[in-house]
Amino acid sequence: TKKRPTPRARASDAADRFMRLLRDDHAGLSRVLREIDAQQSLLQSSPETARPVLGEAMRYLLVYQHSVHHPREDRLFARIRGREPGLYRNMSSLVREHRTGQQQAEALAGELSRATLAQLRGRTGERIAKQLQAYVRRTRGHMRREEAVFYTGSERVLRASDWAVLMEGAAPTVSLTTRDG
Repeated sequence: TKKRPTPRARASDAADRFMRLLRDDHAGLSRVLREIDAQQSLLQSSPETARPVLGEAMRYLLVYQHSVHHPREDRLFARIRGREPGLYRNMSSLVREHRTGQQQAEALAGELSRATLAQLRGRTGERIAKQLQAYVRRTRGHMRREEAVFYTGSERVLRASDWAVLMEGAAPTVSLTTRDG
């Protein structure tokens, strides 16, 4: 007969699955950030090709990262707050960075869509490219801090019941494939 997993094994499985969702999101975000980096360097010389790709990347950030991934992390933050308030206080700056990151992404997406091709070839394009570089740098640093402090801490302090609740509300992921397949 088939052996049923123990409650501890099921809890471990729920924790592994939830953390895998978050890490998969970060892997997808890393790919998008690499593309933003590549395209921002072409913004002034080839705005007609760089802007559409950057626009798609910014939409991904706003729709998926800020509407699915960050709320998922925020639920994890809330669970940690209930279990270990001291650890939560150490991570509260990460929560604030979610809001400021979203505001920055919205502003960049707006500027990028409003600028004319001629403006993107000039100082406006240079300024937006620098802002995109800074956004990418900040976002990469944010992800590193989350993984080193927040993800590791959550795996240490949360209980089986926490992971079960988190998995119940886990939203689906979105595959990042190219249009060609």
